[in-house]
Amino acid sequence: MDYKYQALELFKKETFIRLELRRKGRGRQIDERLDAYFDTGKETFIVKTKKEFREIQLPNIINLARKQKKMIVIAGKTFPNTRKAMRDTGINYLDAAGNAFIRTDRNYVFIEKPGTPDKIRNGTARAFTKTGVKVVYHLLTHQEDINLTVRELAGKTGAANDTIHNVYTNLVELEYLVKANRKKYKLFKKEKLLNEWIKAYKDNLKLNILVGRFNFTGKNRLWKDIKLQNEAKWGGEPAGALITEYLVPAEFTIYTNEPRPDILRNYRLTPYEKGKIYVYEKFWIIEDLTRETVHPLLVYADLIITEDPRNVEIANKIYEKHLRDFI
Repeated sequence: MDYKYQALELFKKETFIRLELRRKGRGRQIDERLDAYFDTGKETFIVKTKKEFREIQLPNIINLARKQKKMIVIAGKTFPNTRKAMRDTGINYLDAAGNAFIRTDRNYVFIEKPGTPDKIRNGTARAFTKTGVKVVYHLLTHQEDINLTVRELAGKTGAANDTIHNVYTNLVELEYLVKANRKKYKLFKKEKLLNEWIKAYKDNLKLNILVGRFNFTGKNRLWKDIKLQNEAKWGGEPAGALITEYLVPAEFTIYTNEPRPDILRNYRLTPYEKGKIYVYEKFWIIEDLTRETVHPLLVYADLIITEDPRNVEIANKIYEKHLRDFI
């Protein structure tokens, strides 16, 4: 059974509320319309369908929802963190596992089925291991390097030659790398690749490169007064604030390769296990010295990973301005 109709059938069995999908909507962003027959009367929703819906896709959906009076996402598969973020931002949804959330002025339905898995796939693809994540990041942010030799890419990413080979082989298997001609590759399905990379970065790398959590030493210090040194970069909320000027950071992210004693001394920080300042090792080699922040792609990832609705909104602004044409 098509996932859309499976989602509708499970919802009707659980709630006895009749749902009917009808004609395609106007505009390429609208897939279909849904009539829901509640006791209070019929309500009609604009439908956006997704075979698999992840939190990385939220910014575009939130942006679309702002333009529509009532919208609902019907998905084959959703994930616990994504569903929570959708509820927090007021996005209605149904999925083929029976999960549902509908909130309007007149009606409210919330169904959460236990045990819905939150995995990329069984096992970790070679392109998304801890080292693979670093290589894929370089390919996404330096797409002009895709056709370099293995040795050249190893030098630019710090990965071993065998790792580069394995990543490329896996990206071809997953159809993220395709032959543009007999000698040249190009990235394909880049938005999906970005989605999977962010999930792998969160699960397989980010905790491993955490140097520690800290607080500012002394009172009333302003983060903008800190002068980052030695090619250190702002990530996360400070980077979002610098790029968009729409965010007041509550937590602070710094990427650097400075030794821990230098970090404490240079930025006057105090170690604290619940501190609001997160310091991470830089996991890339090629650096843009003109920016105070990490690449917008990594800023976007940092903000999406927080699942904070205000950060997701800023991530959406960054995507629209810096990543849409890039990805």
